[in-house]
Amino acid sequence: MKAIVRHSTLLLASVMLMVLSACHHEEKSLLETIPADAGIVSIVNLNKWVDQCGDALSAIADPEFTTYYGQAKEAIDLDHLVIFLTGNTYVLTAKVTDLSKLNALLKQARDAEVTTQEGYYRCSGTPLVWNDHQVWSIVGPNPLEHVKTILQSAEKQNFTSNYGAAEYLEVDHLTTLALNQSIIGQMGLANVAEGEKEPVFSCFDVDVKSNAIAVHGTNMKADGTLVAYTGFKEINTDFLRYVPDYFLGAAAAGIDKANFNWEPLAAVVSMMGGLQAQGMVQTFLPFLQSIDGTVAIAGGPKDLAQIDDLSTWDWLAMVHMPQEMVDNGVATLTRYLGGYGFNITTDREGHFTASWRDKTFYGGAYDGYFTVSNAPIESTHNNQLNTTFLSKEAAAYLLFPTLEWVNPSATFGAKITFGMETESMSMQINLEDTNEPIVPTLIRLFGGFI
Repeated sequence: MKAIVRHSTLLLASVMLMVLSACHHEEKSLLETIPADAGIVSIVNLNKWVDQCGDALSAIADPEFTTYYGQAKEAIDLDHLVIFLTGNTYVLTAKVTDLSKLNALLKQARDAEVTTQEGYYRCSGTPLVWNDHQVWSIVGPNPLEHVKTILQSAEKQNFTSNYGAAEYLEVDHLTTLALNQSIIGQMGLANVAEGEKEPVFSCFDVDVKSNAIAVHGTNMKADGTLVAYTGFKEINTDFLRYVPDYFLGAAAAGIDKANFNWEPLAAVVSMMGGLQAQGMVQTFLPFLQSIDGTVAIAGGPKDLAQIDDLSTWDWLAMVHMPQEMVDNGVATLTRYLGGYGFNITTDREGHFTASWRDKTFYGGAYDGYFTVSNAPIESTHNNQLNTTFLSKEAAAYLLFPTLEWVNPSATFGAKITFGMETESMSMQINLEDTNEPIVPTLIRLFGGFI
């Protein structure tokens, strides 16, 4: 009897192990099928985005999408649609929830037979490869071989080994994204400390909260340790005294001279602008490298009827740097404008006015800032922007009191705010003076441009 019980117990334990092993295999996450060195990984909750779009979806979606979406979401898990970059190829993948419905859908949509090849399914005329559990879409030659290569790489080390970034991606948002900074590091633009050897990911999430589109982001190592943005320091909000209350937008950043590297940005500008841009970059690079403190730009139209004509906007630019560089900058700019025929007048405080026909520029040294504007410069303004810029290392504010310039029926406005602190950033888009849902409203406004 004891032998029977012992063997029965062993048999039950073996069965349980087999069941658990099978369950583990079936529940293998999509991130476990992605190589650890994938440059970009994003999880999109397509079903939630469709719900957010509402009846405006047809304005931006392909007719085929709206036709087959209902069937597709019964065959594929569209709550977790994963897009990733491996090598130079973007791949889209998702879990198969009903194989028979997926096969029937593709046969109907493409009017083609589903075939099998090496344990995978294919359908001619599509970039799709799938098995009983997962589907991939890869545009390019021989997608099946590409899928096999991806899975082989993931078997060696998959993306969940970057467990901090992986956990971030799997939090329930409309969209999450992890960008390996080695991608932009190849262009010299990665915002991490020099000499950092571990992978660093820029992670972002997107949601709609309180009828606003909200984006949050942070830098982290593979294990989830947060990494500070480098080259920045807290903005000095004193510049806001110079921003008139009719200005609709302002942006500022606190530059840490000792750690901010201008060379990559200069290289990109030179590459995009050709020989002429290269010359300008080399001229202004010493000027940029001397910046130590807040850099700000702001602007707006005095007449809202001209909101869509940027040439009518007044603007102001302020750059904090050592007084010697401010003086040099003023001298260089006035000499440059004078060479183009502007009449230059100066005062004892280091301020200048440059006039030519209907154009007038104002500038000089203001509280340690090299300052230029196309409107008279005063330090007595009172605006409501302090909360946007306070305690931030970079920030921006843009208000459109009305969007009628986009569409005559849009009697409401929009506001965009951005803020970056030491280890995180956030951006928010709000509609002003309306309770209409933001996503379909923006689609109706801008769908024609997409």
